[in-house]
Amino acid sequence: MISFSNTYATLPSAFFSPISDKNSFRPDLIVFNHSLASELGIDLNELSDKKLAEYFSATDFMPGTGPVAMAYAGHQFGHFVPQLGDGRAMLLGEFLDKNCVRYDVHLKGSGRTFYSRRGDGRSAIGPVLREFLLSESMQALGIPTTRSLCAVRTGEMVQREEMLPGAVLTRLARAHIRVGTFQFFAAKGDVENLNILTKYSIERLYPELKETEDSVFKFWHAVCSRQVKLISQWMSVGFIHGVMNTDNMSVSGETIDYGPCAFMDQFTFNKVFSSIDQNGRYSYGNQLQIAVWNFARLAECLIPLMGEDEEKSKERLEAELSVFQETMMKEYFTIMSKKLGIEFNVETVKSWNVFLERHQLDFTLSYIDLERILGNKKTFTDLETLEGFREFSAQWKESLKDDSIALMKKCNPQTIPRNHMVEKVIRAAEAGDDQPFIIMVENIKKPFERLNDLTPYQLPPRAEETVHRTFCGT
Repeated sequence: MISFSNTYATLPSAFFSPISDKNSFRPDLIVFNHSLASELGIDLNELSDKKLAEYFSATDFMPGTGPVAMAYAGHQFGHFVPQLGDGRAMLLGEFLDKNCVRYDVHLKGSGRTFYSRRGDGRSAIGPVLREFLLSESMQALGIPTTRSLCAVRTGEMVQREEMLPGAVLTRLARAHIRVGTFQFFAAKGDVENLNILTKYSIERLYPELKETEDSVFKFWHAVCSRQVKLISQWMSVGFIHGVMNTDNMSVSGETIDYGPCAFMDQFTFNKVFSSIDQNGRYSYGNQLQIAVWNFARLAECLIPLMGEDEEKSKERLEAELSVFQETMMKEYFTIMSKKLGIEFNVETVKSWNVFLERHQLDFTLSYIDLERILGNKKTFTDLETLEGFREFSAQWKESLKDDSIALMKKCNPQTIPRNHMVEKVIRAAEAGDDQPFIIMVENIKKPFERLNDLTPYQLPPRAEETVHRTFCGT
């Protein structure tokens, strides 16, 4: 069993709302991530699939849990909402893994809470399977993320645009503390709880800062630094989060709250998938700038804790935000240069992006084909025959490193969770067949493996298979 210890539930009552009611679902286990459980030292082998389904759907509570819904606020598409909170989720509790690293155990789609407003608190099966696939794919790609431990059918139908099977996801995270959590207290002028939250976050996620001078500023800087690396990694694999609201930005530096997210097929710098992102605020190319905007919102919250002279604190933070603007761009061009197997070179990366977009080339396979060209192998696409490739190739080859092929193999996945394949397995599961989902989970585990023949999971979509819009699922 999991040995729970619930530190978040020891914080003042303003931080959360307790949950005592169990669900009346008829749960059925879809998948349990045994490899993740083993990795973290979770031993649930004595539990039947039926009992796992009950525990991870809140139909029954595992001993030691103390379920709560967490309070937070957030800027949603730039508009501030002073109270959001876990409207369809619950924090069951926390545990220490075999390396004494603390993790939250969080259910998503588990029903109404104090923060649900007019929502039903449920989740259809589609968003649950999408998050399971994409989060575990991100883990395989080496990108910090929440993890998916379990997916369970609830036995109920959920009303969305149509009636759909319900499901619950169990996800693990280093913490579910968000920028919006800080905004929740800052908006109320509640400096006491803001200070408690900051100290708790430092203790839990950045303990090396605990006894240092100027720890609040250093905490903010550390959060931003993790996000810089995270979002540059997202962009390097064509990932678009879709809702980079401040309530979806974790101070742990993990990718969190997978909703209408997707990986690009054809490269478009301002690509948008999310059906609710009408103005392209969270497009692929805007993600760096939005991250800095979110950094500023966190900074605003922390100013009252940085000392008596607020004006000096503001000036200092504004100066650092300018530095982060530059750091974000440098980090992005550094990782994109590595994907091309070259020394740091902004102009070559830009030229490549222009070439990709002009010809609407597949983002993932085009990098694989550059690698194959260097290895004198037949390409999967016809990019060598396209207008402008010869000119780009001459520019590119001038900057190649001695170990270019090895570097490209390390940086460029051949397998991503293709949108059309994700949609296919979701449609199958909605019809009662979970096997395509289970098979796809296995196929995303080795994204950097090189195969001479592309599998269905690596092929770009045909025109009629292309997914143009993704949906939040609430």
